[in-house]
Amino acid sequence: MEIKVFRAYRFDPDIVGNVGDCIAPPYDVIDDHLRQVLYERSPWNIVRITRGKPTPADTDADNPYTRAANCLAHFLNAGALKQDANDSLCAYVQDFQTHGRTLRRSGFVALGKLQELGRGVQPHERTLEGPKADRLKLTRATAAQFGQIFMLYDDAEKIAEKTIQAAAARSALIDVHDDDGVRHRLYRIDVPADIAMLARMLADKMVVIADGHHRYETALNYLRETK
Repeated sequence: MEIKVFRAYRFDPDIVGNVGDCIAPPYDVIDDHLRQVLYERSPWNIVRITRGKPTPADTDADNPYTRAANCLAHFLNAGALKQDANDSLCAYVQDFQTHGRTLRRSGFVALGKLQELGRGVQPHERTLEGPKADRLKLTRATAAQFGQIFMLYDDAEKIAEKTIQAAAARSALIDVHDDDGVRHRLYRIDVPADIAMLARMLADKMVVIADGHHRYETALNYLRETK
């Protein structure tokens, strides 16, 4: 799996206030009630892009996807979403409770080279045409990717774990709690040697999609359309 650094877009608290009010769960777990809650929580909540409201008056020129594109442009023009000045990776740490225990899950966020399934990227479930068509319409309208793809990989030497721990010793870029009480933290990984080690560790690895099959296949379909 080939990975690269990127210049992330993040919500600017000077514009949006509490960044925690701007986050939303993955699109496929947001029902109508939760969508309304998120709409009312903040005018900057990302749900307005990822799971926008349909209306009976929707047309080809005015629909949830075109409105998502307009909303993204508004977020960018207003400075609510601000791009980092330099390339980096991000360490992602989640703390949560289950069955009376406090657990931690960590990983890192990077750009990943799109490969046909079975060629370095292995799925474990079948996908449905409806969600893929929905996500492709959003991608066409916005030319952007809003959801992460959760992948698993073998790292016997614990290179990623050591790198994430080193990054987490610094100040967090984002530190918020969601409605389920999960704490989400992002840290910058910008030490060239650390980035190089992560890239080498994954270079010859097969990764398995744990969650995000529809998003990955949508990305492949969009790549085929735009080559």
